[in-house]
Amino acid sequence: MKQVWMIGLVCSMWLAVSHPLPALAMGTRPGSDMEETQIDEHPSPVAIPDISFNDQLGKEYYLSQYRGYVVMLNFWATWCPPCVREMPALDRLQGRYGYKGLAVISVAQDRGTQEKSAQQVVTQFYNQYGVRYLGIYYNQDAASYSNLHIPGLPTTLLIDRHGRERARIRGAIDWESPAFIKKLEDLLNSGE
Repeated sequence: MKQVWMIGLVCSMWLAVSHPLPALAMGTRPGSDMEETQIDEHPSPVAIPDISFNDQLGKEYYLSQYRGYVVMLNFWATWCPPCVREMPALDRLQGRYGYKGLAVISVAQDRGTQEKSAQQVVTQFYNQYGVRYLGIYYNQDAASYSNLHIPGLPTTLLIDRHGRERARIRGAIDWESPAFIKKLEDLLNSGE
């Protein structure tokens, strides 16, 4: 009996080392909690597909409807700790810069539970955290997530007024840092 237990333990350890499970989302690996944030600023604007997402009533929106706005397209989930931490700052940015043409679009990846729909889960989260300025959007079929090659959560695309990606942020950052605010204000004021 002792040999069978030992063989099982050795096989389990080998499997864990040789075939690690992929992280479900950035920052969800034990002990990491988003230490590996990556910011990719593109030297020239990058065209992106015209993805769609839905609001809490099921109405479909397309990214192309936001041409003329500087868009922060944020993919997140209520179960992602780094996403939860950055959501209040994203809400404040929308409140502060919305009148200047900023559209923060936070697209939830939540799937809901047996007791609550995804819409109810996100609405409860918004109420609990006092999110006031952001709309509630969902990625119903995960097509937007995959079409944009989103590697994990949170991921935010900074999109100019012409619908082109200017930067991609993988992981959580301080959205209210002086460095980011300067980049955002420069983009808002540039007409790009």
